[in-house]
Amino acid sequence: PPLKGAMSRSDLWTGLLQFLIIYFLASSVQRQCKDKLEFVGPKVKNRVIGIVLMGGLGLLCGLTNRVRGGWRPLGLIDGDTVARLLHSLVVSIAMYVYHGNGKGLGLWVAAFGFLGLLYGWGCYFGMADGPAVLPEDSHSDCINEDDRFGMFDLILGIPQLDWSWYRRWARDYAGMSLRGVVWTAPMGVGMRGWGDNDNAFSQMIGALMGLAYQCGHYWVDWTEPDFSKGSPAAEFIWGAVMSVAFMAYVYVQGGGKGG
Repeated sequence: PPLKGAMSRSDLWTGLLQFLIIYFLASSVQRQCKDKLEFVGPKVKNRVIGIVLMGGLGLLCGLTNRVRGGWRPLGLIDGDTVARLLHSLVVSIAMYVYHGNGKGLGLWVAAFGFLGLLYGWGCYFGMADGPAVLPEDSHSDCINEDDRFGMFDLILGIPQLDWSWYRRWARDYAGMSLRGVVWTAPMGVGMRGWGDNDNAFSQMIGALMGLAYQCGHYWVDWTEPDFSKGSPAAEFIWGAVMSVAFMAYVYVQGGGKGG
């Protein structure tokens, strides 16, 4: 069966081209709108409340990213597209709360956050611990798979059975980090219209995705399968880390007080 998130060889260039088109679109829209999107400071006035609320919204974004990854609490969400929209909307609400021009930035994050979820990265989920023999619907490093590739295999190489664990881990870590940048770069372009005209940090937040997934593989073992060690825990961690990083960024841009 097809691996979720993996690509065929013919799709390798397609995935990179799709990212470049979305990034170009984001840059073009940002240039057209930058005069109307002046940063005016976060809505949250009290610093203590702001930090506590940031943590709460971060946990919520972590949960919705786990929904995006396949968790279906109470059976309320049906389908990947709906789950992706839900996560994108929740992250956009968080940005609305933390930005004085939140309507504009919220819509931006919802749109480009959703588009950033359309790529495949299943061949890097395993962080070097994926099985060579694949059970149905599993994720792995795609070792010994002749027709499944990761989005960045043209750069990072296709893993072989004789690769050392460290070499497979380095490839997966780099792949997840690059995948994170692909996700957050179009969202981060919008930050340049909200007070960050020169700093690329907001676009590079996704580089933390490799670290988040590594933390997921060191997660405490427990019996709840929807948040178990590995990709389930990593999805929750990454959703929280990404959203908190974005919220903290715009909060610091505004000096931690209203504009």
